[in-house]
Amino acid sequence: MVVRKICEGDCCQEFTTGEAKFDLDEHGNLIPLSFYLDRDRSGQYQSFVYEENGEVIGVLCVEITENLLYLSRIGIKNTYRNQHKGYYLHKYMMDLVQEKRIKAISAMAHYGVFGWFEDLGYRKVHEYNDPLWGKSALMLLLIG
Repeated sequence: MVVRKICEGDCCQEFTTGEAKFDLDEHGNLIPLSFYLDRDRSGQYQSFVYEENGEVIGVLCVEITENLLYLSRIGIKNTYRNQHKGYYLHKYMMDLVQEKRIKAISAMAHYGVFGWFEDLGYRKVHEYNDPLWGKSALMLLLIG
């Protein structure tokens, strides 16, 4: 198992978490891995995949500004859930945070994953109703 930068060869694989609200765009189309590759190539985001035996089982997409990391996407394939793979991806992200001397991490989260974020030390800053996700919140983790 390895976490690495996304590459062209990853885009031939289908990646879904089994949660339509996270896997589909606002038009109901599957968000392909090429979406994250394009984001990575734009230079605004950094996108990574979690690979096991040649299969992409996780995706991580972040935007890093001067002192803040915005967690745009962290997801694990449904068949690999409850195996702590998401925590492994988060640890990889935390290594980036340490390397870049980031002071805070923010993320928009659906209510179904509030507990996961809170277990990692995030706190809810603002709850709102997202048009695609429903009940959601801005989550924040202060570093140091």
